[in-house]
Amino acid sequence: MELNSLIYFSELAKDLNMTRTAERLFLSQQSLSYHLLRLEEELGARLFERKPSLKLTAAGEQFLNYSRTAAREFENLKNRISDIEKQDRGVIRFGASTLRLSSCLPAILPQFHERYPDVEIRITDSISRQLVPRVIRGELDMAITLTGEEIPVLTAAPLMEDNLYLCVSDGLLQKYFGSESDRIKAKSSRRASIRDFGELPFCLYNNRLGDLIRGLFEEANIIPKATISSTYTQIGFDLCMRGVVACVATQLNLAGLKEIPPDINIFPLYHHGKPVTHPVQLIWRSDRYLSAFSQYFIELLTAYFSEVAQQNVGRIARESL
Repeated sequence: MELNSLIYFSELAKDLNMTRTAERLFLSQQSLSYHLLRLEEELGARLFERKPSLKLTAAGEQFLNYSRTAAREFENLKNRISDIEKQDRGVIRFGASTLRLSSCLPAILPQFHERYPDVEIRITDSISRQLVPRVIRGELDMAITLTGEEIPVLTAAPLMEDNLYLCVSDGLLQKYFGSESDRIKAKSSRRASIRDFGELPFCLYNNRLGDLIRGLFEEANIIPKATISSTYTQIGFDLCMRGVVACVATQLNLAGLKEIPPDINIFPLYHHGKPVTHPVQLIWRSDRYLSAFSQYFIELLTAYFSEVAQQNVGRIARESL
């Protein structure tokens, strides 16, 4: 049984579409079919039902578990051999959201590649609820996600309590609060409450951060004015920086920015007297062998997030200083 055949089978099980899988793997459909037929002949069982559409048989479901385990163990073996032979080469399949990737990778990759120039970082850009199952299935080696329920097959290393900040331009405050805007700014400079900003147009996110913010509005008996809703947080953040909407941003997002427009207020968000946070963690499968280069990658990530956690990014726009 060839390893390539196991990999092709696992990839086909994701798509359940011969054409799409063949194109993604840069194979001909004939070659993909050949590998599948060889597996079925060797096992003496059909792995897929072909009609009316492609789907796994009961035998295929069982074989999928085996093929994922085999692929994971092969990766572990390669990494062990790399360490033994001091080859310092390999691949890290790493996932995180767009904003977390753009914040941490530029900071750590120069140092990482200085020590491990022959290690490739393969990036997957997605949200936590999609990254977690991919790590569980072994499609990713590690991922930055939001802290959730404990999952037995995963190791979770806390990275930081990511504080949330309410971001709004001076122009938007003046438009909706007029002469009251200075009072609201002074009141919110150290502890902002979502209930004081209920009249503003907001960008709300269709992700776990968005669920958290909607919960704060709901508890304050406020129906938010959602001008924009998106899973892509960068859109709302960009429009906030242009003074179109208010938004909630994380400390990690703000710390990674080189420049913030001078008319943007950044208020630390509080609820019941405590800062509102977004706990961030790094996860990987507990049975995955961590090579020397993987451990160094984790060390750099941990150090970066620890440094960001110490930064104070809150501010009142300069015009009122």
